[in-house]
Amino acid sequence: MAGASSSPAASQTSSSLSTDSVPLPNLSTLSPEARVNYLAGLNIGFYVHHKLDLAGVNYSMWRQDMELAIGLHGVEDHIAADFDNHEGDREWRRTQFVVKLWIYNTCTPAFKQLIMNTKATAFSLWSTIETMFTGNVRSRKVKLLSDLHDLRQGHKSIAVYASELQRIAHGLHDIGKPLDDEDLVVYFLRGIDKRHITARQLLEERQIAPTFAAAQSTLQLDEDRLGGPRAAEPDTPTALYSSGSHGGQGSYGPPYGGGGGGQGSPSPAQGKQKRKRIDKHS
Repeated sequence: MAGASSSPAASQTSSSLSTDSVPLPNLSTLSPEARVNYLAGLNIGFYVHHKLDLAGVNYSMWRQDMELAIGLHGVEDHIAADFDNHEGDREWRRTQFVVKLWIYNTCTPAFKQLIMNTKATAFSLWSTIETMFTGNVRSRKVKLLSDLHDLRQGHKSIAVYASELQRIAHGLHDIGKPLDDEDLVVYFLRGIDKRHITARQLLEERQIAPTFAAAQSTLQLDEDRLGGPRAAEPDTPTALYSSGSHGGQGSYGPPYGGGGGGQGSPSPAQGKQKRKRIDKHS
């Protein structure tokens, strides 16, 4: 039967989803204590796939995922601008700890150490992170624009290269300097490896400018056609020549026009002697 058979990949995916996903209960029907217990046992990594790091280029994606997870579970009032600490409310305080844990557990160890504050509320922690990545606009703009201009594909795959470019674009968006889709395509094509020169020219010659997604898809197909990304070139040790090809000693042999004397370039005296011989015959 068609419904009874499935590919190993499909079965593995189905199994993975059934193991990792957590069915969302109707939180409004739970007692306050049961609700907190459910939130405390939640795997926040299932919802937030980006670890926040010191570079902050993935801050926009991290924040979006966190806001969706926090809103989905009805605890957005813990990071709201009109935050109220609800002094004396035990379940509120426990939920505070849960939201703080979500924030800490979606940061890299180095960044977590930087923001760690046991006395901070979830709101103050959220605000601190926001200020760090949107406050110092000028220096972040300089850094991100520098990264943007220097970015090249090199040996990276199309997917990795496109992802790095998008992270920079997200960072610029966070500080109010967004790139439109057409500019993103220009930077993308400019840094592409020379192996894709034909595909790049076809994209550049289109009457209607391609979207970033279309450009990435076209170049991904070209990469697949070429058998994958360009292999990294092995380091080649510098060869030191001995006697033979240069007729003498050292890496470039003895002085030009001489036998096995000293090393190095021709001396000024040798040059003058040659000119004298030429003058004598003229």
